Amino acid sequence: MRTCFRDTPDPNHTVCISCKKAGVRCPKARKGRSKPRRRHSSGPIERDGRVIMLCRTDLRTPNDWNNRTLGQQTYLGERQKWTRLFRNVVHLWGPQPEGVRRRLTVTRIVPDRRFLIKDFDNRIFALKPLEDALKVAGVLTDDAEKYLEALPPRQRVDPACKEPVVEVILEDIEQQGAPN
Repeated sequence: MRTCFRDTPDPNHTVCISCKKAGVRCPKARKGRSKPRRRHSSGPIERDGRVIMLCRTDLRTPNDWNNRTLGQQTYLGERQKWTRLFRNVVHLWGPQPEGVRRRLTVTRIVPDRRFLIKDFDNRIFALKPLEDALKVAGVLTDDAEKYLEALPPRQRVDPACKEPVVEVILEDIEQQGAPN
């Protein structure tokens, strides 16, 4: 129970006594009150036989995870975030058929040029948690080149967009021979 430092706790309410007496809303947080949940994805869109997922989140580069003291835990948190986002789409993509490669296309839409990832290597490596989440979900057999053709993420500036959005497209392509 949260109370003002000058008051004794009120067992019936989670506001301090002085605020209750004054008839004002207590500035301290109430127990059990949570912020409204923000939808992180718009849900799947089917276009031209492809399933497109729009996610209201951002690709985090390795600099974001490795410049912190908990780099590995930050990476795992990113993978878990993508796993939660893909939870409702996995049934549409389905498991990877035998002998078929899949193409992963990711487009990052940002509101301003300042938010672009300028380092090409970081942009490619930012896909790793996303690919691992697809593998954990059972959509990909493995994230090796034999099973997955991952194109470098594209970036686009859209001033109408208020926050970064990531568009994920996963489609089947024919197996034309295993790369060496």
